[in-house]
Amino acid sequence: MTFSEFGRTIYENASVGTDHGTSSPMLVFGEGIGNGFIGQEPDLVNTDNYGDPIYTTDFRDAYATVLENWLCVHPDVVNSALGNDFSPLGGLLPPSSPPAPLNDPVALLGHNPDPEEPGVIQIKYSLQKRGPLRLSILLPNGSSLRTLVDTFPRARQLHL
Repeated sequence: MTFSEFGRTIYENASVGTDHGTSSPMLVFGEGIGNGFIGQEPDLVNTDNYGDPIYTTDFRDAYATVLENWLCVHPDVVNSALGNDFSPLGGLLPPSSPPAPLNDPVALLGHNPDPEEPGVIQIKYSLQKRGPLRLSILLPNGSSLRTLVDTFPRARQLHL
């Protein structure tokens, strides 16, 4: 996500530049974002009292969407930090569920709390055939919290 902390004016100033303005573009890119634009093209004719384009999308909606839906920050924290209730921007929402994993070569056997270490979970799996193995903990939005195993194991069976 990249943005400018200030917009630019439409018309050049006395030093043949532009001044700080009220609206600017924001670029968000990455896997799962989608294509296209959110908001409306700037109207360069109908401007505010200072001659600046009028913004059509509040940047805080973009921040709130990223904080809540990608970084999993609780909505109450987001609203408190940004000072209001904001609407998520549809084009910035992550996929509703993570893509289906390629689990053909792996059989996940299960997970249980460790009986000897509180707060520890045992994860057991068995390989059905050789192949790349990645075992990750996913957040509700499908993004990876932590990768536990990412390897091409040599042994016929592995246990974590």
